[in-house]
Amino acid sequence: MKNKLIMIAIGGSLLLAAPGLRAGDEPGAAGDRPHRKGPRTERMEHLLPPPLVEKLDLTDDQKAKYKTIEESFLKAREEYVAAHKAEIDAAHSAMQEARKSDDRAKRKEAADKLQQAMAGFQPQRQAAIDQVKSLLTDEQKKVLEDARKHGPRGGPRKNKAAETEPAK
Repeated sequence: MKNKLIMIAIGGSLLLAAPGLRAGDEPGAAGDRPHRKGPRTERMEHLLPPPLVEKLDLTDDQKAKYKTIEESFLKAREEYVAAHKAEIDAAHSAMQEARKSDDRAKRKEAADKLQQAMAGFQPQRQAAIDQVKSLLTDEQKKVLEDARKHGPRGGPRKNKAAETEPAK
């Protein structure tokens, strides 16, 4: 009887201690953790965010044409990233370092560097979006434009060009 009580006490203490022992582990390298999927990741994996595509309520014909445009866009993006790999990797590294430092100025600088690295691809992105617009009805175009005006979180999107232009 005494042995059973000792075994139950040891087992219970192991169960209680296990989460505490695991919490003390150092976090693994970034490659050890699964990638967090968020709005930015969706933007990189798709031409338009999937919730927006759903909101557009595309017909079957529009869906097929959209898929073709998106596949072409993703292939072009992949080629662009491969051609500018060193520049983009440097920008990503700068972004990771800036996040670790928790310095807003460094994060802004790193974000600007990444934006500059991808700026050359912007005309191709806009051309693909224009192709999608040509498939849409007037009502669907309004949904797309509203989403682009208000940004991914529904608030007004900042227009950097408007901020830098002098008031007339």
